[in-house]
Amino acid sequence: MKVTDTAVETNVVLPTTTNSTGYYRVVDLVPGTYQAHFDASGFSPLDLRGITVPPGQTIRADAGLKIGTARQRGEVSAALAMVQTAATDFSTTITRNALEQVLLQGRNLQQLVLTCND
Repeated sequence: MKVTDTAVETNVVLPTTTNSTGYYRVVDLVPGTYQAHFDASGFSPLDLRGITVPPGQTIRADAGLKIGTARQRGEVSAALAMVQTAATDFSTTITRNALEQVLLQGRNLQQLVLTCND
């Protein structure tokens, strides 16, 4: 199993591995606060935080790992939709004759445009 001890104050990372029975030892640690990260195949990762190492003492920090599922990493990507670059405005031409022959109710020119496009 991989074990990573990190000094909180200095961010110094000390990687190590456990033996066949699950024990590990990190020697010559600078006194301070540490966090330990445990990672083993078939188990959920575990973080122990707030491990205080006093000067000149040996400490023990036990961790109980839980059986986990296999982890997979996937990447999802999508293609961008095409952007319409054609003009979105349009125009129409109304002849003078059409304008004179159509009765405009309330003088709404948009009604006239819609009528002429049908």
